[in-house]
This record gives sequence, structure tokens and C-alpha cells, in this order.
Amino acid sequence: MFSSHVAWAVYVLIELDKVLNTGNNPKGMIISTDNKMHKSVLHNVLRRLMSIGYIARTSSYNKYRLTVNISQVSIYALVKLFHGDVCIGEIYDHCHTIGKENFTTAEFNNFLSYERDFKESICIRMQETYLCDLIKLSDKSNLLGLENK
Repeated sequence: MFSSHVAWAVYVLIELDKVLNTGNNPKGMIISTDNKMHKSVLHNVLRRLMSIGYIARTSSYNKYRLTVNISQVSIYALVKLFHGDVCIGEIYDHCHTIGKENFTTAEFNNFLSYERDFKESICIRMQETYLCDLIKLSDKSNLLGLENK
């Protein structure tokens, strides 16, 4: 469900948080792809995270540092940053949906109402889930392939 941009933004923020908390390199760290993701995706992620003030580039070449507490960064904030909102399935105009003719007006309206309620519940859950919660999960299940803290 999460795009590669959101997944890599989570990865970058968690890695920078690790560096900040261990104090190993207070001036920041170099973020590179190591052939795990396309360089254009990495640059897009870094540029977007800098644009909203989550990270900053240090005076050193390609070093970045975290400028926010990840306990204040929700999953929803990252999804919204890269996609504008949560999208379930493909984006389409309900007024011109193919297959609409298979439903009565009441059935179709019920379907749309269910979809809206479902999306709202997903948005609320994402708004209530912060990156620090993902770290707690990763300690248990190695979420995102990150090594345990």
C-alpha cells in the first residue's frame, strides 16, 4: 500500500534518528542508495523531506541530519507529503465510473459511503501511527528490514 517514496522516506528518517540517538556522527550522515533504490527516487525523497523541514543538509557534501523528533512524524504526514492524500485503488471520478450501471443509485451510494468510511478509518490510523511506533514494531519483527536498535 505504501509507495516506494513513502517507504524510503521512513527508512531515511529512521536511519537519521539512529545516528542522532547514538551520537556517532552528530554532523549527519551520507545517504546513498547502495543500489537499493533508484537515485532519482532518493533525490526526490531527500528534497521533499528538506522542503518541509524534516531533514537538513549539513555543510559537508551529501550529509543530512534529522531536524524533527520522529515521535512527531506520522505515517499520514509522509503519505500526504508524497501523494496529497491516501488513495485506495486507482484514482477515478465516481461520476464516470465504468460499471456504475450495474448498481442501483442507492446501492452505488452505499458503496461510495462504505469506501469513504473505510478511507477515513485508514487515514485516522495513519495519523495516529508515528515513526517511533514503527521502530517499536521493528524491534519485534524486523520491519522494513532494519536492524534492531
